[in-house]
Amino acid sequence: MDKRSYIASNINKTDIIDIIIDYGIDHTSNRNGIFINLSVIDDSIIDVIYNKIVESHQESTLTNEEDYNLIINDNKLDTTTSVIKDTIIYSPIDTLLLQYSQQTLSI
Repeated sequence: MDKRSYIASNINKTDIIDIIIDYGIDHTSNRNGIFINLSVIDDSIIDVIYNKIVESHQESTLTNEEDYNLIINDNKLDTTTSVIKDTIIYSPIDTLLLQYSQQTLSI
């Protein structure tokens, strides 16, 4: 996958507004996001945007792995669990419907 395709598929996941503003890249904005024409952007700017997205993905992957390890470590420390059963109060109609639902009908 080339860099432009990678940027196009991942641009909505990364904050690159600073790059767009710093380089004066023509863009449009609306409530759905920011839109830029990647085919007219200089290759050096594409490299900057691409590197920012890759860097962001690496940081988020590292954070997710660290969070996962923390969850595993927390689970190892907590060896006791308690279960609290809910008490359901049935109305007469609920009881009747439960009885009907447990019956087997043969035709």
